[in-house]
Amino acid sequence: MPSDNVPEPWRSLLADVDAQCARKIEMHCIGGFAMTLHYGLMRPTGDIDVCHVIPSDGAPWLAKIAGEGTDLHRKHCVHVQVSAVATVPEQYESRLIEVFPGEHTKSDEER
Repeated sequence: MPSDNVPEPWRSLLADVDAQCARKIEMHCIGGFAMTLHYGLMRPTGDIDVCHVIPSDGAPWLAKIAGEGTDLHRKHCVHVQVSAVATVPEQYESRLIEVFPGEHTKSDEER
């Protein structure tokens, strides 16, 4: 999905997270945000539900930088919610769709 289709304020929030990220991380998103993007729904949601972060030690950093009550949350009025207890289907990884293909691809050496 081209990032042009990612509506505000999500696009700006994720761009700010990427700008502050010292290394490459991958977020597996679920919930209303993912449904809105995939199906083009006009469903309002105030957070990005993330069920898995790679590498796993990136999850606390992500919650600290973009979670509820953070500076980015106040700036964009939306936040990232890292779920420690989400139950996902077996082999869900085979159905993942990249939201920003070709963007945010700086190597760890460039960060």
